[in-house]
Amino acid sequence: MSQSSSHDLRTALELARDSLSAAAADIASMPEGKERSSQLRALATILVGGHEELRVHAIRLCPDLERTAPIPDAQLHESELETCSRFKDSDIEVIDRTLVASSTSAWQQATRVIGNSLVTLNKEFPGVPLGFYAQRIAALVQSGRLQARGNIDFMRLCDLKLSDSGANAG
Repeated sequence: MSQSSSHDLRTALELARDSLSAAAADIASMPEGKERSSQLRALATILVGGHEELRVHAIRLCPDLERTAPIPDAQLHESELETCSRFKDSDIEVIDRTLVASSTSAWQQATRVIGNSLVTLNKEFPGVPLGFYAQRIAALVQSGRLQARGNIDFMRLCDLKLSDSGANAG
């Protein structure tokens, strides 16, 4: 790695640490309640799979983070649940087929599979929440059409590939 790249990475890490420090301090000073809990979970989610030094730093500033569960990608908000409740079984099968078709026999990031599917389906299904795609990925893994490695609760930490049955079922 060149000295310039190394310096750029250190600078980025320092900026991230400063921003994280401000966010953790703000959350730590909030009174107990729903808003604080929500902010804690959001920050815990950002830290999942992140740089360990940043996570440890944030926990030092806001110890409650260590006991706070991050928000899985498949969790939908009320408005998103309403949007997804309108899907017919045939719509869900189109989305599933597209996710399988966007997968390959080699491991690739789940975010890539979802991104390719989003682009393909954007005109037919605009505004589909990313969490719904995460739910469908989990269902396809559970059904054996796709294989996953890593943390399926967080798509950025998960790799996917076609399973033998997925390759034949797609």
